[in-house]
Amino acid sequence: FIKNLAIRLVSHSVGEKLFSGMLSNLGRIGLPENMDPFVESIDFHLGPNRKVGSSLSMLGFRDHLRLNFVRTTQDCPIEQEFFRELVRRGIPVRVQSNWR
Repeated sequence: FIKNLAIRLVSHSVGEKLFSGMLSNLGRIGLPENMDPFVESIDFHLGPNRKVGSSLSMLGFRDHLRLNFVRTTQDCPIEQEFFRELVRRGIPVRVQSNWR
């Protein structure tokens, strides 16, 4: 009872002010054998809110790691630097975007 009350009070007073982003990893996703031939890829996205402006969601599917950045701003320096670093380390990267 007291712990839940304290957590609620701290969350309401400080809440998301301390966060610069969100990260969630679903891990490796497997499909039933009879379903697998019909699925090309799987994605999942965390929607950022106004206070936490960016999110990164990850999952493994077949032999690929899927990374999905979502943000509320037009600028994307974090994402650019993240993928540049992967390339510098010799990790193959393919970037897709819905940004026009």
